[in-house]
Amino acid sequence: MYRCYACIDVAVVGGGLSGTYAAWRLRNHNHSVHLFESSDRIGGRMHTLRLPDFDGINAELGALYYLPQRHRLLRTVIRALRLTPRDWRRPRQGPPTYYLRGRRLHTSDLNTYKLPYRLADGEKHRQPADLRRFLNLLNPIASREAINYLTDTAPWRGLMSNQNAAQLADIAQERDEAQYTLREGMDSVPVQLAKQFKNASVTHAVRLSRRLACMRRERGFYRLVLRKTVTNGQYTTDINDHEYACARKVILALPRGPLERLQWEPFSDETFQRKLRSVHKMPALVVYFVFSGKWWRGEDPPLTDVITDLPVRRVRYMGRSKYSGRHNSPRYLFMVASADSTDVDYFKTLLDVSVFDGLVKVSFRNSTRFIKDVKSQLAEVFRVNSNDIPWPSSVGLRHWGDGEDAAWHLWEKGVMWEKVSERMLRPHAQEQVFIVGSAYSAGANQFWAEGALQSVDSLMRTYFQNDV
Repeated sequence: MYRCYACIDVAVVGGGLSGTYAAWRLRNHNHSVHLFESSDRIGGRMHTLRLPDFDGINAELGALYYLPQRHRLLRTVIRALRLTPRDWRRPRQGPPTYYLRGRRLHTSDLNTYKLPYRLADGEKHRQPADLRRFLNLLNPIASREAINYLTDTAPWRGLMSNQNAAQLADIAQERDEAQYTLREGMDSVPVQLAKQFKNASVTHAVRLSRRLACMRRERGFYRLVLRKTVTNGQYTTDINDHEYACARKVILALPRGPLERLQWEPFSDETFQRKLRSVHKMPALVVYFVFSGKWWRGEDPPLTDVITDLPVRRVRYMGRSKYSGRHNSPRYLFMVASADSTDVDYFKTLLDVSVFDGLVKVSFRNSTRFIKDVKSQLAEVFRVNSNDIPWPSSVGLRHWGDGEDAAWHLWEKGVMWEKVSERMLRPHAQEQVFIVGSAYSAGANQFWAEGALQSVDSLMRTYFQNDV
């Protein structure tokens, strides 16, 4: 029989942005708070690959950037943590170039006769943002070519597919909107939040490699069964060991997948299950190549940011390394793919499954077809011979699947997300169990890190007023 001798006040489950922010908000208020994370790292879908000698140019495998004009809460947190914002665009870099149906187009070409789409009369001569405002894509009046045009010019294909109409006008960014990343890496936000939280009190703790498997309500507290895990690259798996914890309140900073897996009696009722299924999970793939030499003329490549209708979707030159004793010449970092939705399935056919489901920092094994295919797409976009593009010296890949580690979540069509989002904060009024995170956050920021922070703020404002 389990006995609780030292019950913590609040258990926060999930070491991503929402979990670390929730713990950070509770750090100075005389509570014992423990933060549990199933993998061996803090960060969740903020994951940065730091490369030596690139001096603040990082390979972001999760969140790429944020929009400082819109994401005011994230901007405030970054300032509080004294992190260093950096423009995601390179110096003097304008809007992205588009490669659509074999044509290279500038932004100014998108509302001219050069556009290779057969749009209806009312849809012609409009920039993508203007056309989004003009059309409701879920309305039959939108032509198929208009839908293809908006899908092909969006940074992520999934934004324009199976989309809740209430979010459609706001979720996509404007072409001239500022885009910032962090010199220290985007995952430095949750990492620093967790560090400051833990240092605020000796009663606080961060427990890695602990997956919440099931919960049970006892007299005045919740018994948590935590499976111990081991992480190998991207994979985190359970081992044959577990431990117990008890808490008076539980904050589940988890997306749909882990919530579906969690065993707790109140979560089994059909009303809650319908709420869980009110969002769908989106897969994504981010790939970086490091080249040891240039395969173009001039200082920088002729194209530094390209949105394409090819499976790679987005190609971006990130910058070059500094000279060092290890390398006689600079190396060049490219984001060669930022794909989602059906484009991820395309790449899965090119890679060995065991490799595809892992995080790879060096050249792939069993991946010749994959690298050759990406090189072929680069050659098409840059109008060079594929043989002129060298084999990358190293490769960084992160696959966010459509299971527990989905890249992001979007509301299903027709869902009244304002009501569902509010009810998911505390799904059962008689329980001290709460849910936060971007997956069920309200509005357009569901797609962004801002949504995770907003959900925590809503929780603190509604249910923890005396604690923060």
